[in-house]
Amino acid sequence: MLLEVKGLKKHFPINKGGFLKRQEGIHLAVDGVDLALREGETVGLVGESGSGKSTLARSILRLIEPTAGEIYFKGVNLLSLPKEEMRRMRQKLQIIFQDPYASLNPRMTILDIVAEPLDIHFSVSRQERREQAAAILQRVGLGTSILNRYPHEFSGGQRQRIGIARAMILHPELVVADEPVSALDVSVQAQVMELLADLQETFGLSYLFIAHDLALVESFADRTAVMYLGKIVELAKSEILYKHPLHPYTRELLSAVPVPDPRLRKKRERPGATGTPFTPYCDHRQDEAPQLTEAEPEHFVSCHLRPAETRRLSREGVS
Repeated sequence: MLLEVKGLKKHFPINKGGFLKRQEGIHLAVDGVDLALREGETVGLVGESGSGKSTLARSILRLIEPTAGEIYFKGVNLLSLPKEEMRRMRQKLQIIFQDPYASLNPRMTILDIVAEPLDIHFSVSRQERREQAAAILQRVGLGTSILNRYPHEFSGGQRQRIGIARAMILHPELVVADEPVSALDVSVQAQVMELLADLQETFGLSYLFIAHDLALVESFADRTAVMYLGKIVELAKSEILYKHPLHPYTRELLSAVPVPDPRLRKKRERPGATGTPFTPYCDHRQDEAPQLTEAEPEHFVSCHLRPAETRRLSREGVS
């Protein structure tokens, strides 16, 4: 297993009171997540805004420090590594950010942006630095003539390709793609997704792919995990999860996907997450949140209902 996340939590204090702030609560952004990712696999992570997707991804990379839990990368617990060792480990762990306009320093040339990881992790000559930057830029579909230009001279799609080049120049093993196409036009999205798939095949990459577009995840991810209020409530192979969702929240998300035919109307599921203390919508809720358990082979769901009952309700479309 390339990546194993066990009981990961990230809590943020809720402070009020102006200058003399006092803590009045805790926001459970990520609340006990278990997740695994195999070599060469793509795991999609979906859920509404505020469900904890980006916080989970950044906690895994230790861009923000988790509150509790364990993160194993190729058997090494990342949370046990001192700062210098974690910095070296980042050669194998990279991220593609959502906003191609905010993620590139406007004062740096494209050469400096793409080659910056080399400056941090290796001692390379100016010639090697330029050659490696030029090679990866060509690999993502951009020419070498752009090396001395600046980010403001490029479109959103081109900027995202530059961000991808920066992530790939170290030849990482795991790449977190945090909604990498959500800020792009639909036609450009398809081009970038094709590029990510090509890079995965060429370099044997593993992706943790975060997105709001459920149709995009269905076609790109091997498995899909659904997050709700800081927890993973369902996890399965994408083709299975999209055809036979077991959790009411998953069915609510899928029912909200628009149909590209104005003559067709989809039946919207009643919102809510089964068996959690967070919602009044579920008839089966209990005082304690359910654990993520295997309801079917390789299909995990967080629900108090027995697996057979969950499957029956799923077939009948009952929340």
